[in-house]
Order: sequence, then structure tokens, then C-alpha cells
Amino acid sequence: MILCFLTLLRVAIISTKFEDIQEKLPECKISEEFKHLKYSFRNILKSKRLKSLLIFNSLMVAIIKILQNLRNTVLLEVRMPEQYFGVIFAFLGIISGIATKNQDKIHKKYKNRTLTFLAVPTTISCLFIGILLMFKLDTKISIPIILILFALQYIMKGPYYVLIKRYFNNFTNSEKRIKIATVNNLVENLIASILIFGTSFILNIIPANYTLIIVGTIFSISMILLLNYMKSTVGLRMEQYGKKEIL
Repeated sequence: MILCFLTLLRVAIISTKFEDIQEKLPECKISEEFKHLKYSFRNILKSKRLKSLLIFNSLMVAIIKILQNLRNTVLLEVRMPEQYFGVIFAFLGIISGIATKNQDKIHKKYKNRTLTFLAVPTTISCLFIGILLMFKLDTKISIPIILILFALQYIMKGPYYVLIKRYFNNFTNSEKRIKIATVNNLVENLIASILIFGTSFILNIIPANYTLIIVGTIFSISMILLLNYMKSTVGLRMEQYGKKEIL
């Protein structure tokens, strides 16, 4: 709490140095906003590259959110004392921050395989955790493995949020980026919400280990099939795309 207070105090001091820029924005009616949104959807959905990224991002965000909701349940399943939860997730947050800092190195190393590098370990780790819980191993064995898999998920999650925005914004200007971001937020939240709700429904019927196995299997297969399709739609040079692909 002391560190949090000091951080917030520093932010407050820095914020006093900002100056507001008074700009008069034109008034816009709700009907006009819906009209603009309709045209944005129409234009964006003509691009196979953006459609692929929209679907991929929705699935990736869904699995990240699902795992976020299931981690406490997993730790309870292996009888981890609840007072350690905060310390564990604090360290995982630090790991995620370090990985995020190195997102450019990840992109340069893996290039067109970056999304594969980030997505496949995330989904497969979900499957492995479910299998591990099913075997009910000794906690001295299961807890370290689960924590390593959690760390792996956080390492993938941190750079992903930065890099996916970078891929969405490729070959666009500031005006197009706003439209793409709006459509992406709508699609992402809609699909992710449905998948999270479906996972919660499954979790109410069957134990957490089987839920993780089902979710991990479905998302792993979906990601592999989608990534295979995306080889011809995402990661190409600008001159390799048609006119519809460049907004």
C-alpha cells in the first residue's frame, strides 16, 4: 500500500504539469454515430486481414479473461493458502511487465510467427493445467508446475496487448485507427463475453479440471486452424495486399 501510495502521489504531481488544450469539437448526433459505425463495419469486413485479426483477438482476449477467472479456482484446487494469492499475482504482474517491455524483441525475433508464439502456449497451458489437476499429484509437484504455467501465460499476455494494436494499426492513418479500434472493441467484447459466459456455464456443471481441459482443447484447435488460415492474410508486405486490404 505504501508503494501504491507513492506511485499515485508521483502521478498526481506529474499530472499538475499538463495543460488542457481547448478544442471545439463539432456536435454529433447519435444517429450519425451509428451511421459512421455501420460504414466502418462495412469497410473493415471487406479486409480479410482485419477480419482475421478481429476473430483472433476476440479468441485471445476470451482465453486470457477465462484463465484470469479460473486461476483462483485452480489455486484452491491444489490447496494453496489464500493469503499467498496476492503475493503470487503480484510477482506474475511483474513478470508480465518485464515481458511487455521486451515486446519489440519478441516481434523482431518471431516476425510473422509472433501471434503463434503468443497464442499457442497460452491455450496449451490451459489444457496442461486441467490434465495436471485431473491426476491429483502431490502438491509439492503440482504447485510449482502450475505456477510455471501461470508465469508462461502472463509472459504471453503482456506483449500481446501491445503487439495486437500494432498489427491492427499497420497500413492505416489516425482516422482509420479510430474506426478499427471501435469495431474491434465491439467485436472483442461481444465474442469474449459469450465465450466467458459459456465457460462459466460449463464450470457450474463439471469440475474445474474438466472445464480447463475442454476449454484448452477447443481454443487450441481453434487457434491452430485460424493461425493456419492467417498465413495468407496477415503478416504480408504492403505490396502483397490488394486494395481492399489497405484501408
